[in-house]
Amino acid sequence: FRSDPVLIRTLNLGRIENMYPEFHQFNHVIAKVEIDGKSFYLDASNNGSFDKLPDNVNGATGWLVKKEGANFVVAGGKDENAGTSETETRYKL
Repeated sequence: FRSDPVLIRTLNLGRIENMYPEFHQFNHVIAKVEIDGKSFYLDASNNGSFDKLPDNVNGATGWLVKKEGANFVVAGGKDENAGTSETETRYKL
């Protein structure tokens, strides 16, 4: 498996400027975990269940930080084959 942090701006604070990441835009961290080719977004601070994203995080744009580089992702929605689905947008910096 692989695990990487995702810096998130919770939805209650509005949208982020996604031209380029700025540290002050983010107020939360979740993890993107890949197991057997499937992606899961996990939130250890969620009181209900760590594998279900809270409403203020589900669908939020985040900055996925990997050893190979970083890119914006949108975590959210349920996927029958995974914990959560993802939409990914890559930028060259």
